[in-house]
Amino acid sequence: MDDEFRQLDRRICRLETRDAVRLERDVHIDRRFDRLESMQKDTQGTLNRLGWLIISAVLMAAVAALLSGAFQPLNL
Repeated sequence: MDDEFRQLDRRICRLETRDAVRLERDVHIDRRFDRLESMQKDTQGTLNRLGWLIISAVLMAAVAALLSGAFQPLNL
């Protein structure tokens, strides 16, 4: 009877240890995904700003060409 209680106690200890390890692993994974989401948002913001910069540069080039007379018809 005493041997059965020791075996049961060992089984319970193993289960509790396994659950604690899983919990810590899950917390670690959650933190990693939180960091990835943050990095993805930063990257997305940078790409968004870069896109607006390119669009602005193209528009400014068109305005500069318009003001310099690049779009006037050729007199042949």
